[in-house]
Amino acid sequence: MKVSYFWSLLLMLLVGACRQRMEHRFAKSFELMPAAELLLEDSSTMINTKAITKDLPVVITYVSCDCEHCQAQAQALSGNARLLTGVRLLLVTNSPPTELREFCKVANVRPADNFVAGSDLGFKLYGALKIKQYPSTYIYDERGQFLKLYLGEVDVRRIIETLKATK
Repeated sequence: MKVSYFWSLLLMLLVGACRQRMEHRFAKSFELMPAAELLLEDSSTMINTKAITKDLPVVITYVSCDCEHCQAQAQALSGNARLLTGVRLLLVTNSPPTELREFCKVANVRPADNFVAGSDLGFKLYGALKIKQYPSTYIYDERGQFLKLYLGEVDVRRIIETLKATK
């Protein structure tokens, strides 16, 4: 009995240690905010994520245009953009701009000075951020250093708390 208990405990410790290493390696892969070209929903304007985020904290929310949770997250971010002044909000999808436009209309996403929606047509951001689930929200500080990843819907208050904790 003691032997099987010992092996079970040892196995749990090893699995936990491996998971921590994997999570650390996963987070290291997007430690610095990646640069990518985004085509805005007007289908003619290209922006570079690094160029528009200088000296501002950045919240990147990667969505799928046919995901209801993504619509709710986009609506929450857009509706609370005024609470996040001084923060650049990027809503990103790998869908074409026509689908992004429809998504923004259905989700009631309104343009704001600090809120941009764009298509990652080259999948560069998708690959760099290792998207596994929609929506995925990545928070970076003003130096482009990774702070936090939220998988699934996240309350805007939690995003604000994450940003305040770094100041």
